[in-house]
Amino acid sequence: MPLNNTLPAPMTYVQLIGTDYAHSASDATWEDWDLSALVPAGTLYVLVGMGHGNTADAGSRMQLSLIVPVDSARKIQRYGQTIAQSYFSILGYWI
Repeated sequence: MPLNNTLPAPMTYVQLIGTDYAHSASDATWEDWDLSALVPAGTLYVLVGMGHGNTADAGSRMQLSLIVPVDSARKIQRYGQTIAQSYFSILGYWI
């Protein structure tokens, strides 16, 4: 694939508050995550929050955020781990 050296047009970021947390259904497998109920058509990227740990003990939590491209069907892929107290959430999107 050739390198695209053009900059994208300015995008608008929309923060989502209170989105549902998702947990993996399968262990050690790639899963499609359908975001069409959370983000509108035309979404280009989403900000995915990932976390693991006991929410009652702030010292044992780990959190990470990633910017992930969204396909035209508003799906992304995540690697599933059925670990207790691990989750994914959509924090916002760019359109």
